[in-house]
Amino acid sequence: MKHLNISLVLAFLLVLVSCKPDPAVEKINYNRTENSVAVRLEADVANLNPLLASSRYESQIFSDLYTYLCSYDFTSNDFVPELLKAVPTIEENSEAGLPGNYTIQCEILDEAIWPNGSPVTGNDLLFTIKALMNPLVEAARYRAPFGSTPLVDIIVDETNPKVFTFYIEDKTIQDLEVLTNMLPVLPAYLLDPEGRMENIELSDLLDPDKADNLAASNEDMQAFAQTFMDPEFSKDIASLSGSGPYEIVDWVTAQRVTLQRKSDWWGDKVSKETHPTLIAYPEEIVFIPIADPTAALTALKSEEIDVMSRVDPGAFEALKEDSIAGQRYQLEAVSSSVVYMMSVNTNVPKLADPLVRNAIAHAINIDEVLESIYLGYGERTASPVHPTQDYYNGDLSIIRQNVEKAKALLTEAGWEDSNNNGIVDKEIEGELVDLSIELIVSPAETAKNAGLLYQDQARQAGINLEVNSLDTRTYLSRWRAKDFEMISAGSTITPIWIPLQKWHTGSGDNRTGFGNAETDALIDEIIVTLDEEKRNELYKKLQKDIYDQQAWIYLFNPRTTVAIHNRFDAPLLRDFPCYAARTFKLQEDFQVN
Repeated sequence: MKHLNISLVLAFLLVLVSCKPDPAVEKINYNRTENSVAVRLEADVANLNPLLASSRYESQIFSDLYTYLCSYDFTSNDFVPELLKAVPTIEENSEAGLPGNYTIQCEILDEAIWPNGSPVTGNDLLFTIKALMNPLVEAARYRAPFGSTPLVDIIVDETNPKVFTFYIEDKTIQDLEVLTNMLPVLPAYLLDPEGRMENIELSDLLDPDKADNLAASNEDMQAFAQTFMDPEFSKDIASLSGSGPYEIVDWVTAQRVTLQRKSDWWGDKVSKETHPTLIAYPEEIVFIPIADPTAALTALKSEEIDVMSRVDPGAFEALKEDSIAGQRYQLEAVSSSVVYMMSVNTNVPKLADPLVRNAIAHAINIDEVLESIYLGYGERTASPVHPTQDYYNGDLSIIRQNVEKAKALLTEAGWEDSNNNGIVDKEIEGELVDLSIELIVSPAETAKNAGLLYQDQARQAGINLEVNSLDTRTYLSRWRAKDFEMISAGSTITPIWIPLQKWHTGSGDNRTGFGNAETDALIDEIIVTLDEEKRNELYKKLQKDIYDQQAWIYLFNPRTTVAIHNRFDAPLLRDFPCYAARTFKLQEDFQVN
């Protein structure tokens, strides 16, 4: 007679029990499975012409429409060729009779073509720079840094227009980055079909006086600028067609901008080992402006959007605890190449004294704001340089709240509460002025809450911060126009710190009024110092000057909170917004064979 093996039965029952689904874990049914990425933008876009665009949200889109001579690898951040066959080098000019002491010779990939099938050539690059340097084109954002390079001319090879040469007067640390990466190459055939800029010499446009004279007298330059600057032209989908992997197929103001991948994009034929940025996995990318953070979070949870950056820290923590959201989204806090600061307009009389600016820095408690508002997602800093860089000045101490020191600095600067209203005051130009300062913040909830906390803290030292939260477009407009007293903002930290644009008094983008002849001379020396060890010492000295002046009151380097739909394999990047939608690769389980 056979007997049932009790131990085997118990083992079998144990297996059955262990295979039962955990009732606490809900089965996830994805609402979105297609190879299309829906991207949340924090603000609407107005202009996608690369020369005229003015916000990082606009550049986030046009970077998928156009290509650059060189770019930074998405993951390694190495400087790599994109349109060019190889990253060029700076060589001494050995050709008699040609301008400049140095040359940068470039050759565009044979495969690179425009949407109409014509080749991308050095003539397109030459057109792009001419359009930029036309004073009638409102492109000051890029013209100032480009005009600061030692470029004297660009000559295209007559026998092979894929080859062209930059001629420069001197070697500086910014040459390769600015000349090959600041702007994408634009199609001359599409944006200047009548060739109005062809007969204008670039060397004349690089001379400010000659350029202004030409702008006043040359009808071709005037006619080109009039068409190029026309808002209708800049929003015309047909004119926004580049050599990048995507094309615009739909643009509805305040609703969406839809990009579709080109089926026969030339970049697919180029090796990704040598040109790693020539990738584009999604068939479609839809950029959806949702200004309100709460509405954006709702859209994320319902899978109306696939990716969202700068999620409110409190909401981010809640997402991590949400069993559904935690399975639907990759939730990461990325150490980003950004610094948060409060920019102070030193041209405002009551803020002109560095003692006052230092007093403000000592009056506020940034550590409390970082922990209570941003939930610790960031690291304190004292410099415009990322702490991981070799030339970060580690001797600069982090400023901690010290109300008594803040009061002492204000007293030293002549500010006292003479009328006992709780706010220090001082006579300026014959008028008694309270130290009341408008602090502009973005519409983000974290920014508004941080501003209110700074307001309470500063009040302890007799400083009145009047917090003004503005919509994104107005906020950016006032920030760029230098129309502020103090503004809470963020700044991208580039791989190579080129302080000319933000800190030189001759720069069009020096928004604080920082600087003098001594700091200008230091910046000028940094730019031409190729010896890395010596340049690092100069960098540290400039950081000390910036620190002493407190024209930027440094807050912290944020860790950017990012949510990305789990159907994609998506690398996380250090540069804002800490992802690139074109790198999102649909996982095999979701691919349709």
